[in-house]
Amino acid sequence: MSEAARTVMIRNVSNVIPIYHMQSFKLPDVTIKKLNYAQQAFWRNKKTNKDLQNPSQPKQGCSVSHNYTHVHQLFTVGTAEWDKDLLNILFSVTIVDFILSISIHPARSDRMIWILEKNESFSVKSSYHKMMQESSLSQPVDIRMSKIYCRLWKLPTLPRIKHFLWKAISDLLSTKNVLGPAVVGEDDSCPMCNLHPESATHLIMNCTFSRAIWFATLGWTSNSTGSLQEWIASWFDILQNGSIKEAEIINRVIIAWNIWTTRCNKVLQQKNPTPEVIIQQCKTLMDEHTLMTYNSLQPSLRVNRVNVH
Repeated sequence: MSEAARTVMIRNVSNVIPIYHMQSFKLPDVTIKKLNYAQQAFWRNKKTNKDLQNPSQPKQGCSVSHNYTHVHQLFTVGTAEWDKDLLNILFSVTIVDFILSISIHPARSDRMIWILEKNESFSVKSSYHKMMQESSLSQPVDIRMSKIYCRLWKLPTLPRIKHFLWKAISDLLSTKNVLGPAVVGEDDSCPMCNLHPESATHLIMNCTFSRAIWFATLGWTSNSTGSLQEWIASWFDILQNGSIKEAEIINRVIIAWNIWTTRCNKVLQQKNPTPEVIIQQCKTLMDEHTLMTYNSLQPSLRVNRVNVH
C-alpha cells in the first residue's frame, strides 16, 4: 500500500478510534479538561458572545450569592419562569435584563450539544482544530502558503503524488540530512551521485542524475539558488499569475516524484535503474495525465432514440 493510501486509511481510522474509546472507556482527565477548555473558550470569545463577554458576577455586597450555584435555582418554584425578585437581589440591572431576555422552553428537555460543529454533534476534527488554535506550539500558516496548500490538494493527479508534493514543500522528505547519523550512519552522501551530502534540495534540483532527468523530459533544468520549498512555491506563484498552466505543474510534480521514488527504491530495495528508464516512466505518466485531462474535457455523447412504432 502506498504512503498516500496509508495516510487516507489512518485518517479514517483515527476519526473512529476516539469515538469507540469514548463509548467504552473513561477518557483521561487531561483530554476531558482540554475538551472542556475548548468549549469554554468558545463562549468567552468576543466574536461569538458580544453581549456578555465574561460569566455573570453577583453584585458587590450580596451575601446570599453562595447559596445559588445552578441555573434552575433562579427559577420560580414550580414553574419555568425566571424569579425576577431573586435576580434583582443577586445581579445588577444590566445583567438582570440580559438574563430575562433568554427565553425558556419548558416543553423542551435539556440536551448536550457540541458548539464547534453546525450539526451540534461532536467530532474529533473540530476538537483537534480548536486545541491546535489554543496551543502556543502551533505556528500559523501565512496567507501565501495557505493559498498554495489549497491549490496543491486540488491538483488533478494521483493522491500519492499530491502527498509527495505536500511533504516536499513542507520539508518533510526523509532524506539523510533530516534523518541524521543516528539513523543512516556516517555516510550522508547522495545515493544517486555519491558526490554531495543528500538533502531534498540537492536530490530533486541539483543532483547530476536529477538534472539529466529534468533536461531530457522538459528541456531545461532549475537555475534556482534557493531551497526546494522556495522553488516549488514559486511554481504556484507563477501559476497564480497565469504565466504557466496547471498541466505544467503536474508535469513538474511527476518528474520530481519519479526522482524521489527512484531514490527510495535504490536505498531500500537496492534497485538501480538507468536514467533512460526513469525518463520513459516520466514521459508515460505525463502522457497519461494529458490524455486523462483531454477525455475529461470532452462532452459526453448522447444517443437520441426515436420511437419507430
